[in-house]
Amino acid sequence: METLNVTDWDPCISDDVNTIAADENKVFIGGAFMSINGAPRGSAAAVDLNTCDILPWNPEIDGSVLAIQANENSVYLGGDFSCLTDPTKNNLLAVDPETGVLQEWTGGANDLVYTMVLAEDCLYTGGYFTRTGGSNRTHIASLDPETGNALPWNPGANELVTSFCLNDQTLYAGGWFSAIGGNTRIRLAAFDTSTGLLLPWNPQSSEVVTEIKYFDSSIFVCGGFDSIAGIPKSSIARIDPDSGTPLPFEIFPSINSFVRSISMSDNIIYFGGDFTEAGGLTHSYLANADISTGEILPWNPSPYLHNELLTINPADIYEIIPIGNSLLVAGEFDAVGGKVRMNLAAINKYTGEAY
Repeated sequence: METLNVTDWDPCISDDVNTIAADENKVFIGGAFMSINGAPRGSAAAVDLNTCDILPWNPEIDGSVLAIQANENSVYLGGDFSCLTDPTKNNLLAVDPETGVLQEWTGGANDLVYTMVLAEDCLYTGGYFTRTGGSNRTHIASLDPETGNALPWNPGANELVTSFCLNDQTLYAGGWFSAIGGNTRIRLAAFDTSTGLLLPWNPQSSEVVTEIKYFDSSIFVCGGFDSIAGIPKSSIARIDPDSGTPLPFEIFPSINSFVRSISMSDNIIYFGGDFTEAGGLTHSYLANADISTGEILPWNPSPYLHNELLTINPADIYEIIPIGNSLLVAGEFDAVGGKVRMNLAAINKYTGEAY
């Protein structure tokens, strides 16, 4: 991405992009769109990472893709969608990473799949479902990545699971739940992946957690909360990965609304959502801060969205992932980094300029 011409990377996606996954050559895209650069694509598509050319990959689904995970053998899609060729695979399926052809993989879920994370020997899924992979599973499950069958692990949660983070042998989970694994856990929990057991880690978030990341020996979480473990924390918090104790990190004054996605690089945290102020400064929907101090930095790509009258409407950022010296930013916008970009853009992580 470092060598891209700044005028090149423009997939021009017709509607919201909810999720992205990238490898060295391509970007898999999921959302609620109907076309990319004028080519028909129903909620899932792929583009070349370096040229942004649209690829033939075109799974046959109808609805909204909310989560993507990929390995060399499969691309896993989760969301709120119908599989046009096999209704038993609604909301969760696997396709070939080169052709997009539906694979013989059990999968399927009886309700929305909101989040996934792929481990070496299983695919963890979270959402509103109560049945997936051919078995009853309530809001959280692990599936065999080769067969799509539900694995024995079955902790159950009493509400929506929205996010996962894997670090070594620990699976961190976030969401709306107040009970998971048979115990009280307020919107944050952790499991030992070797035993499947719920860990004592119990930070307790005042509101929903939308994303969890591991960086610099810490767990970072974001969402709509104003406290973690009873300690004031506004939309982003840093937590000890073993004890669950909130660590020193605060953007002050507070962020004035939801943070939906975070990404860390070079001791800087990048964050996106539907906020318009952060640290007392006008930073709409996308900003960054020094991880050591919490100080908001001048970087300000300023995504926005026009309505039919060409006046500015609120935008939203759903996912941020780092690629070299760039960030891929997905959401609901039609301009960012000083350029017209529809719902997905590559941004220079130092200047904020769109490629």
